[in-house]
Amino acid sequence: MRDFKEKLFPIVALLLAFLVLGGMIRMMYTDHSNLLTGPPDLYVTADGDPFFVQESSSNWSARLGRNRWMGGEGHGHEATRKDMISAASETIFFDFGEHPPQNLTASYSEDRTSERIPLSFENNRLHLQPGICYYWISAVWEGENYSGTAEYSLLIDNGEASPSPPTLELTVDGNTHKFTSGSFQWKRTLSDGKGQSVFADSDHPLRLNYKEPLTVTGKQMAISFSPMPDHYEVLCWPADTAIDDEGNPDIEADMLLPQHDRIDLREGRWIYQIHAEWADTGEGGGKANYSFLINCARP
Repeated sequence: MRDFKEKLFPIVALLLAFLVLGGMIRMMYTDHSNLLTGPPDLYVTADGDPFFVQESSSNWSARLGRNRWMGGEGHGHEATRKDMISAASETIFFDFGEHPPQNLTASYSEDRTSERIPLSFENNRLHLQPGICYYWISAVWEGENYSGTAEYSLLIDNGEASPSPPTLELTVDGNTHKFTSGSFQWKRTLSDGKGQSVFADSDHPLRLNYKEPLTVTGKQMAISFSPMPDHYEVLCWPADTAIDDEGNPDIEADMLLPQHDRIDLREGRWIYQIHAEWADTGEGGGKANYSFLINCARP
């Protein structure tokens, strides 16, 4: 029995060696050319021209053998101004070649720091927002020998910016201060003849959180828009005016009458609101409110 084991041992060892060597040879000569070892290339087509887009981040794993995997996290390129794509069409087309993702989502914002707004795809097409916007495309793949996620970022200029009211400019003490609107209703006619409307809402001027007052010493302040509204009015309240839960102030606002687009400032801390209206001439029209806190500390 002992002689039999001694004779069998080298045969078994030789067979195991052949099995291991065979596995190594198969690994060496297995064709991995069709194996997806990272996120697929994304090509975006706008106005008939394809653009290559590199992923900005990814997490990937691919199986090279029965128990052998490769992959990990990757960080690529975030879109910047120099990568901006100009597109006159309303939609863009996404192409991942032979490896379309199982799940595809998109979002956008007008800058990188603002909250991302979800968008929906239609047959791998995405409707663009007017103006210059950042877009983020998130894709998920689940294959037999690979799986992973990737995010792609784009910066696209679609030509016509979102409609919004003009900026308010206040000039006092020789300095000009700019304010954007709070609540507004605005519409304009786009180059294709379609109308576009935007609505925004904000709280009562007495409830707004002003970071700090605009401190001035002058008696008058000039009001300017580009273009000037067809009509505007100026209201003001003492800064310490109370307001109830239903938005009713303790006292009525004082109405100021502009003279040559100038108003007389009240001494002390006052909250002002300008309500302006523009006729719709095709270039844009609507109404908007502008609120600000002024501390007039005269010497």
